[in-house]
Amino acid sequence: WTRGLLSRLRRKGEALPPVPIAVGQPLPDVSVLEVLGDATREVSSADLLRKGRHVLVGLPGAFTPTCTDEHLPGFVRDMRTFEQIGAKVHFLATNDAYVIRAWNESLAACTGRPGALAGVSYVSDGDAELSLSLGLLEDFGPELGARTRRFAMVVQDGKVVHLGVDDGTRSLEHASAEAVLRACGADSTVARASMEDGEMQALLGMVAVGAAAYMVISSSLGH
Repeated sequence: WTRGLLSRLRRKGEALPPVPIAVGQPLPDVSVLEVLGDATREVSSADLLRKGRHVLVGLPGAFTPTCTDEHLPGFVRDMRTFEQIGAKVHFLATNDAYVIRAWNESLAACTGRPGALAGVSYVSDGDAELSLSLGLLEDFGPELGARTRRFAMVVQDGKVVHLGVDDGTRSLEHASAEAVLRACGADSTVARASMEDGEMQALLGMVAVGAAAYMVISSSLGH
């Protein structure tokens, strides 16, 4: 709890750890909240990703444009391929569990395909301790403040085997689903070709609703 308190008291502009976790290193043991539908449970990050193959995807924020328009939908489109290679996908953000649950519900409503999101677990890093311990917390200034960097990490039996990190809040190259699948030796086009055109359009249609709603609410709250 001491580290969490120190993080929250960190002075604005103070440097955050500049070096991300390296390939071959074990994941830090930090308490986070896993959001699964209406349920929320506290779990150790080390325990959550200890056995088997996992993909941990870092997002600067729920409802933000790139996360909602491109990043998360890319993983949902290729979820069947991730299942085929035995990888469990988890999305990590510094948002609280209530915001993450609302985001998941809005995505499911927009797509009309709640089953498409069934394979994804959301991890709330509310005090940013996991992001900080991974060396993947960044101060994005007035836009978002201190948030998780955009990244995608492949974890095998608790150790990092691949890490791709993108700069800023809008770039999506190294942390995309396609990039992760390439690193795992898989082809993302297999899953995409198997989805019906109507489903794909519905999935991409979540953008305007989710991002616009977030911007309206943020403006009304003065954020």
